[in-house]
Amino acid sequence: MLDWKPEYSVGVAKIDTQHRKLFDYVNELEQAMRKGQGRAVLDKILANLSAYTGEHFATEEELMRRTGYPAYAQHKAAHETFVKRVREFEQSHKAGEVGVTVELVS
Repeated sequence: MLDWKPEYSVGVAKIDTQHRKLFDYVNELEQAMRKGQGRAVLDKILANLSAYTGEHFATEEELMRRTGYPAYAQHKAAHETFVKRVREFEQSHKAGEVGVTVELVS
């Protein structure tokens, strides 16, 4: 389980709330895996994660642009890598590959 810790806070309530939501998706998948139901919920989790990261990253990137965040380019690249990885998980799952749930939680 991923536990939210105060040191994860970026000091922006909206962003912190969104980060916690991302933790919730990972925790939901992990709980399902513990019950032997990981593959059964993976479609929903991946769809939610894909949609929500798009929303979250857009919010975060707009805020970084507006405030002149100095590491914007690096952070945006990290977002793009994450989105690409989620898409790879979706493709692997649709192809019936095993181990996707464990890899995603990791």
